[in-house]
Amino acid sequence: MTQTSALVLAVLASASIAPALQQPHGPPRPSNKLIVSGTVHTAQHQPVARARIVADLVRVDRTDTALACPQRQGGHRNTESAATGQFEVVFQSPGPQFDACLVVAVFAPSGSGLKDTVVAGQRVRFQLPDPRTHEVSTVHLDIVLRQ
Repeated sequence: MTQTSALVLAVLASASIAPALQQPHGPPRPSNKLIVSGTVHTAQHQPVARARIVADLVRVDRTDTALACPQRQGGHRNTESAATGQFEVVFQSPGPQFDACLVVAVFAPSGSGLKDTVVAGQRVRFQLPDPRTHEVSTVHLDIVLRQ
């Protein structure tokens, strides 16, 4: 073993027991939560089953007055619509609360003859549930896939 590799091992060994790497004590931070739900249907109001839904939360500055959502990736969640066309996407994580723009892409089932679509621009607040009522922020969307 060379002198350099022995030194590296000694530094790594001492870092692994350093107090800075210990888990903090105290209660865990509650999670921010947002529920996005809705239905996917055709222009004739027929439910669309097995549509793939990809929802993104893109952080925005509260003072940003642009009507369009920024073109950058956020945290995304995937799901599939049920036989009734209904879907639900849940965003939940600890961390800072923030303002976001909701972007929902819906991909038509293969062979359906329907076109994919994107719904964007809904401004939301990704935040903790109300401490008194435990109510969670929600968004409901009815999405139409056209031929």
